[in-house]
Amino acid sequence: KADITERIVTVQAVRGEIYDRNGVKLVANRYSYDLSLAHAQFYSLSLHERNDVCLSVQTALAKRGTEGIREQKFFPFDGTYPNYTYSADTMDGDSIRSYRLKRVLGDLGLKAEATAKELRDYYTDTYDLLQTDNQGNRRFSDQEVDTLIRMYYDMDAARFRSSGEYVLCEGADMLLMTYIKEQNIKAVNFFVNVAREY
Repeated sequence: KADITERIVTVQAVRGEIYDRNGVKLVANRYSYDLSLAHAQFYSLSLHERNDVCLSVQTALAKRGTEGIREQKFFPFDGTYPNYTYSADTMDGDSIRSYRLKRVLGDLGLKAEATAKELRDYYTDTYDLLQTDNQGNRRFSDQEVDTLIRMYYDMDAARFRSSGEYVLCEGADMLLMTYIKEQNIKAVNFFVNVAREY
């Protein structure tokens, strides 16, 4: 018997376009797409498949000229992997980054005083980011490990483990959507947004 997964999706109602009596468009609909990961589908994948999905999405966004996966305003580190240090903003006890870091550490079961190295090592160990092949060669470069740590931390800051969708990119165009569908990247969904243009 197959497992059945149910999720509720809110679909934005599309309003009609308006023309004047001469057929000139006065009000139009502009469509864009939000690219997201679906919780149940993503966490049903193996750990290695999840890493591949994250990197494939990042590659697709880079090919389409999209700046980043999403604005990672809560990322607590300065520097790139493996040379992370907590940012000054993170060390400020009253900042939103500091608040999010404390919450993430608690959610992950780490002590509140965890160092940047301890948090970095948590992600590399939990997601097997330093795995090697039979010849001892690492599967992921330092840059790919950095990308994955940034994504997994942002997922934790957004509490994706307990929610339905993790938005990777807002306002994606049809070309990005087509490219991702052609690549057959698992656990990725698109949601249509309609903006009114007058």
